[in-house]
Amino acid sequence: MKKLQSGAKPAQQTKPKPKGDMKTTSVVDYLKSINVDSSMTNRKKLAVKYEVKNYRGTGAQNTQLLKKLRA
Repeated sequence: MKKLQSGAKPAQQTKPKPKGDMKTTSVVDYLKSINVDSSMTNRKKLAVKYEVKNYRGTGAQNTQLLKKLRA
């Protein structure tokens, strides 16, 4: 109550990360299952964020990105 009276902002609650399709082996299908843009442009951005080097969308890179997204 004192925090409210003092004008302090309440602690911001974080939303739980969407679980998505945990059975798929496709990064595109996984991104779609959590309502995230699955375009190559966005996957390149995600690859930079999750440190997948020189992302070109190869099978190995997609698998690596998928594992990091699910972590």
